[in-house]
Amino acid sequence: MLRRLSDFNLYQRMLGHLDASAAEFPGPSADPIFDDNHLQCYAYKAIALNGTGKQQDAVALLGELLDRAQGNAALEGKFGEDLAMLYQSSNGAAAAQFFGWVTQKYPSHPWANIGRLAFAVQAFNGKDFAGAKKLTDDITNALPERSWMPWVQKIYWGAVYLRGCCLQSQGQMQGGAALKQLAMSKVPDLNIQKRLKS
Repeated sequence: MLRRLSDFNLYQRMLGHLDASAAEFPGPSADPIFDDNHLQCYAYKAIALNGTGKQQDAVALLGELLDRAQGNAALEGKFGEDLAMLYQSSNGAAAAQFFGWVTQKYPSHPWANIGRLAFAVQAFNGKDFAGAKKLTDDITNALPERSWMPWVQKIYWGAVYLRGCCLQSQGQMQGGAALKQLAMSKVPDLNIQKRLKS
């Protein structure tokens, strides 16, 4: 509960700061500068809006950002994944659509692996263990084992953990358990197991 309050207050402060800079950042549709830094600031505002319970406003802002970032591989992929993650809790079909779109359009974009992991979880929960395992292989082949970015580490080791689950479901109990234990030793707060149906 305290953590949630702390997160809310952090997002509220971020939102207040970005709103106070409204003259500098008038909104994606009215911004005459329209550079990557401005677009990133609007993305932070979308995150803050979502964190303070204004999901529809966040979705609308990210949709506008996605339109403005057309052809910019780094930002278009990121905003697409941001939208997919926002939709995950309220609209699974829309989340899957955005995850699939980014993964297909920008297969080498690091954020595409968030979508691959979401699809791998979906495949595992649907008892398609071979399909889930293939997606975890795609992730570990695409991402570095070591990264200074925590979200990359979580995606990589989440895929390793899920691969272990797939091996166990296919009868390879010892090998699967070893992979799961390795993943948890690398990222103790992995939390992917909460997304998996046993």
